[in-house]
Amino acid sequence: MMIDKDQELFLDYIKQLLYNTDEATLCRDELSDDVTQLADGIEYLGEVIKDEKIVLSKMAQGEVDEEFSISHNYLAAPVKSIQSNLKHLSWVAQRVAAGDYKQHVSSLGSFSDSFNEMIDQLSHYREKMEHISNTDVLTGTANRRAFNQMIKKLWDKDIPCAIVFIDIDGLKYVNDNYGHSGGNRYIKEVCQILKMNLKEDEFIFRIGGDELLILSKKEDAHICEERLLEIRLQFRKEMKRRYRIHVILVLVVWILIKKKTKQLVNI
Repeated sequence: MMIDKDQELFLDYIKQLLYNTDEATLCRDELSDDVTQLADGIEYLGEVIKDEKIVLSKMAQGEVDEEFSISHNYLAAPVKSIQSNLKHLSWVAQRVAAGDYKQHVSSLGSFSDSFNEMIDQLSHYREKMEHISNTDVLTGTANRRAFNQMIKKLWDKDIPCAIVFIDIDGLKYVNDNYGHSGGNRYIKEVCQILKMNLKEDEFIFRIGGDELLILSKKEDAHICEERLLEIRLQFRKEMKRRYRIHVILVLVVWILIKKKTKQLVNI
């Protein structure tokens, strides 16, 4: 039977666990023999609480790998679940930092929603910045950076392609007669007309000034020649209609086949 002194000792130990966990000690020598089993249970509870505090303290410092020292800690399950979620969150954050915006979390309630929204915003921002970085400001066409990225992908995948270098004559005439704003408009219209005549496997890039590139996923030189003659004819008709001048496109074509073979065609 528990006597008043036993109750006081147990209550004192519980208070120590609540307010001074690390120093909490149950004075078993002062307990009566009848409460030995109860003392074992309360001491076990104390060790569980101490173990829990150590792990939670480590988690508060950002260390989520701390293991419980008591194997049968009945309070460990919820904390282990939090540890697992935080580890997954840390892994997702590392993947996002590496540029993988397809990752999301789903087990942290409203925090998951906020975190996933942040990932989506980062993904959108990255796509926007990528588009800006790959777009020529004046014409809205792809720029040299975009060309370098595309040609590298095709080269790495061993996909044959044709690269057409275009030098536009007539820009000086337009600048002299319509001013530099007219020259800028002229370059924009040149790009627009060329884009209107391109097919799905043909892409235009402005690499600077009056220099353009067309990349075509064709490897046959004769097919490329026919296509470019068509484009140049349509271009001349449209430019003559708009500016009443005869504009010459100087075209040089490189056919890249299987990385190593180069075939040059002049048009």
